[in-house]
Amino acid sequence: RVLFRSRPGLERPRKVAIYREFFSRARGFLKTQGRLSLQTIYWQSVDRRRANEIVPVKIFPESDLPYLDEVLEAAQPYFRVRYLETNSEDYALTLREWLTRLRHARANWPAIVDGAKFAFHEDYLRRCIVGFGRDRISLARIVFERL
Repeated sequence: RVLFRSRPGLERPRKVAIYREFFSRARGFLKTQGRLSLQTIYWQSVDRRRANEIVPVKIFPESDLPYLDEVLEAAQPYFRVRYLETNSEDYALTLREWLTRLRHARANWPAIVDGAKFAFHEDYLRRCIVGFGRDRISLARIVFERL
């Protein structure tokens, strides 16, 4: 059974409720003042209506990137934020490395993946790099403390 599934197109209240269920369960695993570390990619400067149109559903068909306010609101009844860091560049560096390795593999072992699949994933990684570079999406690292 899949828990906490947020899929593209869900309205904000439903997404927050799904995330809140996650935080409620996570709280149950921790002692008072226990810590939960969360790393997530999130929409930064994309209109909510537009976000539903550009979600990479072929890569992550059952996923929907949150907005940071959705995550923080969902956690609020159960956790306080002890640390929050956002950094687009960290994930852009990771994506650039993946793209470099993908291209290297294609050059050295062209028979492993057909050209269409390679082009699809190369395009996906390039678009993500641009998204992080333009601050459309970002990476958040959050440490929560159980209330």
